[in-house]
Amino acid sequence: MPMKLSITNKVNVGFGLSLLLLLFVSVVSYRSIMKLVENSLMETHTYKIIAGLEDIISSVKDIETGSRGYIITGDTNYLEPYYAASAVIDEKVRTAARLTADNPKSQKMLYNLELMIHADKAFQAQLVELRRSKGYEVAKDAVKTDIEMYLMQEIRRLVHAMKNEEYALLKQRSGNVAASARNTIYVIILGSALAFTIVGIAIIIINRDIGERNKAEELIRQAKAAADAANRAKSEFLANMSHEIRTPMNAIIGMAEILSEIHLTERQKEYLDIFRRAGDNLLTLIDDILDLSKVEAGRLELEEMDFDLNETIEKVVKMLSFKAHEKGLELSYHISPDVPTLLSGDPNRLRQILVNLIGNAIKFADKGKVFVTVNRDKSAVSGQEKNQVDLQFSINDTGIGISSDKLNIIFDSFSQAHSSTSRIYGGTGLGLAITKRLVELMGGKMWVESRVGEGSTFYFTARFGIPVKTVERPASPFVKKTEVSLPEEQKPLNILLADDSEDNRLIVEFYLKQSTHKVESVENGVEAVNKFKTGQYDLVLMDMQMPVTDGYTATREIRRWEAETGKNPTPIIALTAYALKEEVKKSLDAGCNAHIAKPIKKATLLDAISQYARGVKV
Repeated sequence: MPMKLSITNKVNVGFGLSLLLLLFVSVVSYRSIMKLVENSLMETHTYKIIAGLEDIISSVKDIETGSRGYIITGDTNYLEPYYAASAVIDEKVRTAARLTADNPKSQKMLYNLELMIHADKAFQAQLVELRRSKGYEVAKDAVKTDIEMYLMQEIRRLVHAMKNEEYALLKQRSGNVAASARNTIYVIILGSALAFTIVGIAIIIINRDIGERNKAEELIRQAKAAADAANRAKSEFLANMSHEIRTPMNAIIGMAEILSEIHLTERQKEYLDIFRRAGDNLLTLIDDILDLSKVEAGRLELEEMDFDLNETIEKVVKMLSFKAHEKGLELSYHISPDVPTLLSGDPNRLRQILVNLIGNAIKFADKGKVFVTVNRDKSAVSGQEKNQVDLQFSINDTGIGISSDKLNIIFDSFSQAHSSTSRIYGGTGLGLAITKRLVELMGGKMWVESRVGEGSTFYFTARFGIPVKTVERPASPFVKKTEVSLPEEQKPLNILLADDSEDNRLIVEFYLKQSTHKVESVENGVEAVNKFKTGQYDLVLMDMQMPVTDGYTATREIRRWEAETGKNPTPIIALTAYALKEEVKKSLDAGCNAHIAKPIKKATLLDAISQYARGVKV
């Protein structure tokens, strides 16, 4: 007889299969993105080769033009471009040889091209010498031999053939990447649908086991809607990757948070933690790829605002202290007394750099401490500027360290100190590459000192403005543990939730189920505006991508109606699957007060709502 699995084993199998499917989708997405990046680099490489070949042709023309001008006029001024081009053309040919080193066919044509160029240089040198020593008539007769025309035609023919070879390779690579991208979309749709289905089955089993029939039926609808949402993924994935992946990930991570509040066995909790970490890792990869592409395209711009340095660092340390304490690590920081507290710059990008470096330090250290220091950069020359200051940050850990032969590659994209690092500790190898580019955008530099088995110290400098009014700060304390404050008493709010996704509505409603707040839901912008006009609401949670009327239009209509009726503006929080700064600005320009990017964490949502419940603006 076949072995019958217990309910617990069935749930474990369901979680395991869901995890494997999600990991498979993550790997396929990662490989596709790698191919896209590789194709972009190869396209740039092709254009470099083509530009180099055009430069070689230009130098050949300069040699012949200078030689011809001297022969006809006898004016030595014509020899200046002749000598200049003759001096650099060999290096240009060597550069082309390096760029085409991986293409034997191009190398063979380049060898023949080099022979033709040397022959042409020798012939032109002979003509110049004949003009100098024997006069115009003798040199003119030598020109009439048609050797010069033959050499130039051969050079042009070889250059044209090499350019055609590069264009053919580029077309072939682009076709392969397009096919891979299409296959990736199909795998993501199918894998996500299967993952949602398995999660739904696991939820049914859990709820039947604990006898909560009503809750089980609600979660079944969520799982079905989530699976339907996964099937709606289209070819926009590549062009709109952040939106298309973050939307289903909101349901996955939201469902995981809901499951975490249900009574589970220890083994089930372990599977759930792995499931949630896999989702978080996929989101981190997406954000890293978007940041890297924006930096390399030169489209990432730093914001300029006043901020408190001590407060920024303290928040980062508090956020990461729980992870450090879990591993038994001491996490502390110190800011030198001569460092100004109030600075002007981009605190969000500074926070991103610190989170990455401190997070890495915690990840690679199993004992000891992680120590962050901030000092003035004594080597900087910005002291001449009254309104600027250069700071040096250091993050020291007692972790595994990095071998000296790997120190030069850890800042490269998709590179790690050892091939086993990603298997043991996770990560994509993008974090340090992005961090280094952000540091350079902030007018600084980044380097590392490390010894295997003893730990590492990452340094970076950054330049900040100093506002007119600065506050001198006393020496900062060492922060060694995080203090947890008790929640303040909040008044109950009437909240209007507008979202076309039943999954997202149910998740938000579940998040607020045990709070004192009352939630009413609608599924498009028209219903949101009508409901708002006829009801009394303290807060609106507005999804910006909805059918019939989107959230941007609905928000503008609400603001217009408030102005016409003389009502005070009601706070509106935008909920979107877009994380780009341009999309955040778009929602704020429409009239929203704040922006929360999906997937929405329960703590993030409750924190935003609690600030309005206390009457504090987000």
